[in-house]
Amino acid sequence: KQLGTPDVPVLSLCFAHDASHVARCYAGARSVTGFCVLPTSSTPQFEVFAPVTQHVPADVLAFCAAHALNPRVVPADVAGGVSFRIIALLINEACSAVADGTATPDAINSAMRLGVNYPLGPLEWSEALGLGVVLEALRGLHGLLGERFRPQPLLAQMVAAGVTGWAALGGEV
Repeated sequence: KQLGTPDVPVLSLCFAHDASHVARCYAGARSVTGFCVLPTSSTPQFEVFAPVTQHVPADVLAFCAAHALNPRVVPADVAGGVSFRIIALLINEACSAVADGTATPDAINSAMRLGVNYPLGPLEWSEALGLGVVLEALRGLHGLLGERFRPQPLLAQMVAAGVTGWAALGGEV
């Protein structure tokens, strides 16, 4: 079987597009988009969503189950999925707080770990995903969904300078 045919579903990680966009890239394929939900508990989850005209195929759900990914089907075809859009906004707001001098990266991460009980803070998540990946995802979401996803200029400056982590700021901007 050849990839991109109706017989083989295309499962793609997607931060900045919806599943319908991915389906157009693989014309004729059963396309499903997914996002591995960042761990907020000990059980890894995988958010999956399909184009508006399709359902998530059973073999994709079986693949998730076989790889210890708890599939959570999103009933709508939304750009970036539900979880990543929330995480992207948290990361972007954290970048704004650092850029404004409101808090240091360490303080923001600690506040989210202690106050919300996340295993990582938003800036730690941005490092785990990769600052460049987060920036490109925010740019894509901004183009699709509007101003609330406009990337924080500090993030763009850091990526342009080749900075890969918040420790490079030394706790201050």
